Amino acid sequence: MRKPLYLAAQIFGAACAAVLVLFLVSAQAPAPSPTAGSVVFLGDARGHGSGVHIGEGYILTAAHVVRDETTMDVTTDVGVTVKGIVLWSNKAYDVALMRADVQAKAAPLSCREASPGEDITIAGNPNDLKFIKTYGRVGGEAREYGPWKRVFVADATIIPGVSGGPTFDAKGNVIGVNVGVMLMQTGISASIARLGYVVPASVACMLMARHV
Repeated sequence: MRKPLYLAAQIFGAACAAVLVLFLVSAQAPAPSPTAGSVVFLGDARGHGSGVHIGEGYILTAAHVVRDETTMDVTTDVGVTVKGIVLWSNKAYDVALMRADVQAKAAPLSCREASPGEDITIAGNPNDLKFIKTYGRVGGEAREYGPWKRVFVADATIIPGVSGGPTFDAKGNVIGVNVGVMLMQTGISASIARLGYVVPASVACMLMARHV
């Protein structure tokens, strides 16, 4: 007959092994990011921008990304490219909506106003890189500025190619569309500052309601 202490040691050892296995599985399979899979690459070798799939094949982007095109290539983060149709484009607000038969995750579109100071994630395709994220905060209230009827400043890096991509909140909701970067004039040249301009998602919601 086994002694009680021996049995207790066996039970304790088995429990520790189970906890270790659970820990290893958890460490090797982290929960997917709430923003993963919804960002798309728009364009081709001649020029490109970014967009975000918000469901049912609808892709939100910037008007200056689609320019005056009626169609544009849409590439997902798994490398599948399909032809997208430009449904409408509003140059005053720099927002456009496309539709394509994409098999991509949909990011929820939030129509709320972004709060100054809240954490954000900027996603897009900068220069020759694809599906990159940077992080920062909302810099202030939305306002009319430069060529845009309504934008807020993002304390985050936005460079060419990221235009049209989404700004996510901490929960993975789309709260804006990336449209521009702040340039610092230094003599006869200009350099990119770590501040960008984002059209609030509330503007996109308003424009989408007009086109229903």
